[in-house]
Amino acid sequence: MLSLYNNIVSSAFVLSFSVITSGLKMWLGFKTSSISGANQITSDSSNNSNVGKLFTGKAVDFDGSNDSIDIDGFQLAGSDATFAFWINPTEAQNTYILDVTGDRFVIGFSGNELSVFSGDFFKFGAIAYSEWSRVAIVINGTSASCYVNGDQLGTTKTIPAISIGSATRASIGSVFAGTSAYYDGKLSDFQVYNAVWSASDIAYDYARPNHLVTNNPITSLTVSNLKGYWALNEGAGTVAYDSSGEGINGTKDGATYTFQEPKILQLGMVDYSISTPVSNAITLIANPSNPSQDILGTSVRLREKAFNLDGSGYSSADNSSTLQFGTNAFTIQAWIKPFSLAADNRILTKGVTGNGEFMISVGADNASLRVYAKDSSGNALDTSNDFSSLTADSWQMITVIIDTPNDQILFFKDDGSVESKTGASWSGNFNNTEPITIGNTSSVSAGQFFNGLVSDALVYDKLLTSDEVENNYKAGLSAHTN
Repeated sequence: MLSLYNNIVSSAFVLSFSVITSGLKMWLGFKTSSISGANQITSDSSNNSNVGKLFTGKAVDFDGSNDSIDIDGFQLAGSDATFAFWINPTEAQNTYILDVTGDRFVIGFSGNELSVFSGDFFKFGAIAYSEWSRVAIVINGTSASCYVNGDQLGTTKTIPAISIGSATRASIGSVFAGTSAYYDGKLSDFQVYNAVWSASDIAYDYARPNHLVTNNPITSLTVSNLKGYWALNEGAGTVAYDSSGEGINGTKDGATYTFQEPKILQLGMVDYSISTPVSNAITLIANPSNPSQDILGTSVRLREKAFNLDGSGYSSADNSSTLQFGTNAFTIQAWIKPFSLAADNRILTKGVTGNGEFMISVGADNASLRVYAKDSSGNALDTSNDFSSLTADSWQMITVIIDTPNDQILFFKDDGSVESKTGASWSGNFNNTEPITIGNTSSVSAGQFFNGLVSDALVYDKLLTSDEVENNYKAGLSAHTN
């Protein structure tokens, strides 16, 4: 199928493909445009009402009255800097997001607009409230620019050069030491660099939540440029740990952790070309060899959506009669993009301790795809590390078939090849009352969270043919370019 992919992106005439619906019992696309409140779900496009409940995105919730995070030893060593963070403000407000002492540099809201203070306030513009946005504020000498969700907000401002060259104290969420200007809302994944992010760095950051831009293959930044990284995902305690290597942990005062809030559902910003319409449908494709180059001369910006599993979240679909497979074969498909690979990180499970269960995860070798399936009679087949390795930081479609009539597990790869493991001797069924869980076990166990992006999770109560697998691969290809 990789050869097919190359043919698709080089052709001016692109066929339109739709996902196979015969035998489809669950389709969690994670493309819901509006997700808010305590009961967050992504719809089931199979029309079987197997909706996925979302539990994800640890963050710190500031109440707007007395919450802050204090940091000692904050320093940048120069007048170039980039500050990046996920933010979800509760309402319009005049508050501080970051206050750095010394020569005094502030990021906050002024007149309901994102602003910086360096000798004076400089306003960029307003952002959405009660939803998550990725903000990057880039300081290049005396120029300050603000980017929200990959796009520039307002105009570049001329400011006095900042100077944070020696050990300095700072506060996240208020004036330093928590005396006033308390921020009201949520914050997560706060990163600080003593370098200027390029346009490529901004796009890379937005497209890869919780993924350092130092991993961008075309960036000029190195790990030494990272001067502070507070993920704000501890979930408990008073310490906001710094993962930059600088060792400047923050002390959390009053702010609480929130768990049930998706930080981002955006895959990010990708340059796409519009191909020739087929059957009155516009097909979008990208040029993987040069994402900035148009294939057909017409460019659009498309924001696809996926479920961001940052190592602390999951989705769960309650058990239903449509998810009881009996003694029949069944198929599981999903597009995944792992940010990292670690043993036993679960991609999809149904059941964890009983019979009639199955799970797909990263193998014990921190690389391979592992599949485990045990029927109601206790007969189990475990592929262990026998299947091929997954690829970190790259989209891939996984297709797993529990072929009960032939006592085997099949794994279809993106190059069109198929791997198998036999010898199950299944005699029972695959009926259990546990939910289907994406990103962890059905019991939500610590240390088993998947870290990466997931979209278009499909479950069929039948064995998909090679042609059907290939069809679904083609249908999802344009939306899952790296």
